[in-house]
Amino acid sequence: MFPRSGVSDTNTIEYDQTMPPPSRIPLKRKTATYTSKIMGQKQTVDTAPEDDLAVFVGREEDFKKSKRIRATVNDREIVIFYHNGQYHAMDLRCYHSGGPLHLGDIEEINGQSCIICPWHKYKITLTTGEGLYQGIDPHAPNRTPKWFSKGVKQRIHNVTVRNGGVYVTLSDLSQSCDSDHYASEKFEKAEAST
Repeated sequence: MFPRSGVSDTNTIEYDQTMPPPSRIPLKRKTATYTSKIMGQKQTVDTAPEDDLAVFVGREEDFKKSKRIRATVNDREIVIFYHNGQYHAMDLRCYHSGGPLHLGDIEEINGQSCIICPWHKYKITLTTGEGLYQGIDPHAPNRTPKWFSKGVKQRIHNVTVRNGGVYVTLSDLSQSCDSDHYASEKFEKAEAST
């Protein structure tokens, strides 16, 4: 059976065995058929995005029901969130210690939507991948905690929607990002051996 995408066993998407998994769909293919456990029926979508590097990861209606889906795009594990009517894609594992971000909660922090890593409660903005922390300026007369940015820590990927299909294009991998360590094959092999 081909790999699955999904948040939990109750909201998974299994792809039909007669077709390759979404990250392996040939770029020239016009349509793809997959079976969604949520719907229980075959779905056909246009898989010919304008961007040749975009990879089909699911249908809009599946995201609207499950709110997040795990996928593998060009051998890189990612999570795609549907939050407040927008799609956000990032590396699956937290930049800090490899925590599974698809299991985290989304909270509004300082006016920004953030995923909270379930392992160590690190806060990552969905739109930019910045790590946020709360701190106090010890020299300020009013020592009220404020939110600060650590800079971009989590790799964010581009999401496009076309004809009911959701597609992901990986961001520029030539520039290093902290989450790259946990997206590497070296980390995945080490994790699998434990």
